[in-house]
Amino acid sequence: GLGTGGVPRYVGRDSGATESPSWADKRVQWVDTGVAETTYSYAGTAAYFAHCLNKHHLRSGGSGPHPESDGWLSEARDAFKWAEAQENRSANDLSMRQIAAASLYALTGEADFQEIFRSEWEADKDRDNGAWVSPSYNQFTTAIYLLNAKAHQNLDKEFYEKIKAGAIGRANRVTDNAEKIGFRFAGVEPGQWVPLNLITVPRTISQAIAHEVTGDPKYLHAIQHSLAYVLGGNQEGRSRLSGVGFVREQDAFIPDAWYLLDLNHPAYRNPIFPGLSAYALPGFDVDGPGSEGWARSSALPAIDKWPLGEQRMRSRYSIAGSEFTIHQNHPWYILATGYLLPENTGTAKRVQRPTVSLKAEASAKIKMGEAFPLSVEASAGTERVEYFYDWHFAGESTDSDNGFGFAWDISQTNLKPGDEVRLTAIAYDRRGELSLPTPAGEAKLLIEGD
Repeated sequence: GLGTGGVPRYVGRDSGATESPSWADKRVQWVDTGVAETTYSYAGTAAYFAHCLNKHHLRSGGSGPHPESDGWLSEARDAFKWAEAQENRSANDLSMRQIAAASLYALTGEADFQEIFRSEWEADKDRDNGAWVSPSYNQFTTAIYLLNAKAHQNLDKEFYEKIKAGAIGRANRVTDNAEKIGFRFAGVEPGQWVPLNLITVPRTISQAIAHEVTGDPKYLHAIQHSLAYVLGGNQEGRSRLSGVGFVREQDAFIPDAWYLLDLNHPAYRNPIFPGLSAYALPGFDVDGPGSEGWARSSALPAIDKWPLGEQRMRSRYSIAGSEFTIHQNHPWYILATGYLLPENTGTAKRVQRPTVSLKAEASAKIKMGEAFPLSVEASAGTERVEYFYDWHFAGESTDSDNGFGFAWDISQTNLKPGDEVRLTAIAYDRRGELSLPTPAGEAKLLIEGD
């Protein structure tokens, strides 16, 4: 009885509950009984979900439509019909109408939906504008139409080519200019404010669309380049010499990926959330070394002399200097990662951290003039073990056949008789993933005189 069939946009109260959690707020709540914008959005979501169900069903060996697709199509039709009946529709309403019509045409092939989409697309003055942070609605409609409309007999070929040309032009703007704005990733587009998310929001969606309709490998290479820079691929620019030891990046170079996992251990370096890009900008200056503003102010040469794509600085401890807005940043990464990965109909293998157990007595003793043999029992796949005393690095071993044995020469330290130290073994696999602190990976050592 709260609405007339539309999808609500908001339920709740924006402010005022200062003395109790939201679920204990006893005030009367404000309810939006349904608006065209969210109802069109629901119609498009339901229709495209049904379309994806059908494609998955066929790829999995089924025939005909997926058993649940008709129900979702009915939902989409009802929502679209309700939204169409609303008066005084806003620009936001019409943006979602464009998504709904494109999705319903992809699913049904009905000419009326193609015509509605065409009329909204041609009237859309923002269709060639760049996105700011979040993917824009016209990117979604372009992708939905270009990648699915060719299957229908009544395809408007002239209209299709017009949309295709626009998609290619947009992709070229963020693909052909990479070296002009930075060293190691794809470009930006109008509307994308440079200090905000130049690195953390590569325009991979436009590139994926263009690659699908042209087959040009330059778009695929640009996506690979962006992900390699942000999620791996020697981001710290280190060079390696064979035989000189094992050198790896400490973590993926996402300037805003926070250190949220505090291991509270002197030998372990707190890991970031891999692949997490937080929405942040230098304007959120919280002072001190943890702030990106502090890092930018101390850069040499001056920060405005750097290439635009290199002006972002690490702000991993600056949680207060960032916003946590997954819906804005992460669609670019999620689509790019899924697009690059091969299709896999099986169960994804879960990667486990390596584990390690230090072979030493719980409270061992050693004389100053002796080398102390260290070794471990490590899980399968471990390729390297590092040894620490307190927070100091003692040495490392890659000798997996002999328990990663290492002879620790205490004379090379500043330890003296009577000192007690904590020994820690840290295991690494070939991906650079490391073990977590456990009692089994540690031992106390008492230093005795000669």
